[in-house]
Amino acid sequence: MLKRLVAMIAKGGGHGYTEAVTFAMGGGAPAGILAPAPRRAADPGLEPGRPPQPTACHLTRSPSGAVSHLLGPNAVERRVVMLAPEGSTLLRHADWFDHATQGCVTSSDPADVRDALSFGGSHGAILVVDLAVFPRLATALEWLTALRNDVPGLVVAVAFDQFPEHDMSCERYQVADVSVRLPVSRPALGLALSAAMTNHEFTLTLRRHSMLH
Repeated sequence: MLKRLVAMIAKGGGHGYTEAVTFAMGGGAPAGILAPAPRRAADPGLEPGRPPQPTACHLTRSPSGAVSHLLGPNAVERRVVMLAPEGSTLLRHADWFDHATQGCVTSSDPADVRDALSFGGSHGAILVVDLAVFPRLATALEWLTALRNDVPGLVVAVAFDQFPEHDMSCERYQVADVSVRLPVSRPALGLALSAAMTNHEFTLTLRRHSMLH
């Protein structure tokens, strides 16, 4: 029996591929033996002299399309306004936002934000704030609350290196739509802004109701 198996292996040596085949040996115990694999059907996309056919990854039409799975289609159609102090790790993402969305402007002065938002309309913008730009956390909360009341349609994401973790829930909806811990990776920030868009729509009715009562 063993001689026949060795002969089979030697006879099929020209295939170029091997794969493990289990045979029953004495006592019924299986033994793994390398045997020639069956010939694979030729891939028409890999024929000699024929260039590989483009896949979906090769058909990316623009930088916006390349990151839309992170930001979401609604976010890439908006402008990003970043409020952060000089040296903030949040500013590392400014160039990415500038290419992936309808543009990104940055400032370290909260007074400049109103003017930046008025350009093109606040409903077409996302505000991303590093809370370290304010001298005190209480000052930041007061400023964000006032902005929320004055511009209820503005999507807001806050970032801070003192947050224990990212929070994509609606817990802080009275001041922001999401919060992220700094430093933050690009995928995490992209997903946070996508979540901010969803949370914003969900809580908008709640915030308008609270302002009326």
